[in-house]
Amino acid sequence: MSEHAYDDAAWFAETGEQLTAALVDPLAVEDALLAVRERASEVLPGGRPQAEFTSRRIGDIGILTVHGDFGNYTAMRARELFVELTGAGCAYLVVDLRQGTTIDDTGMGVMIGSLKRARNNGGTLMVVSTDARVLKQLRVTGIDRVLKPLGSLAAAVVAIEEARSASAEEPQI
Repeated sequence: MSEHAYDDAAWFAETGEQLTAALVDPLAVEDALLAVRERASEVLPGGRPQAEFTSRRIGDIGILTVHGDFGNYTAMRARELFVELTGAGCAYLVVDLRQGTTIDDTGMGVMIGSLKRARNNGGTLMVVSTDARVLKQLRVTGIDRVLKPLGSLAAAVVAIEEARSASAEEPQI
């Protein structure tokens, strides 16, 4: 265990609270991302993490699959892909982290921002992950309270259909 393990856990929890607050205050996303970048420059080893992303559409559902590290140096590409998906009419988004190796607060910030974008379009964002490290990171930061991780794409599609049905049943004002 590193000598900074306790400090890192406390920092991740605090930043997770900032990201959760970003659902209410859009400027909080920027503040949280800046804090993450600053912290990452202090603790990351010399090499930059690598990731590849694949995106696809199924009707109005956009799916982004992460291959590798979803973090400080790679999350902005994921953000661009989420923006493209919502711009192409995808109100519902899924981020598939089953092939991801790590996620940090920048990646979580991108997911929160994408959730807000999806909600503004009448949809939502679902997270798929079965990796214990990723699930722990989501839990430690509190993001799992906002983005409840699911175990499969099929479960995400079912949850989207349930959300779609629930929003259709709400009275229109």
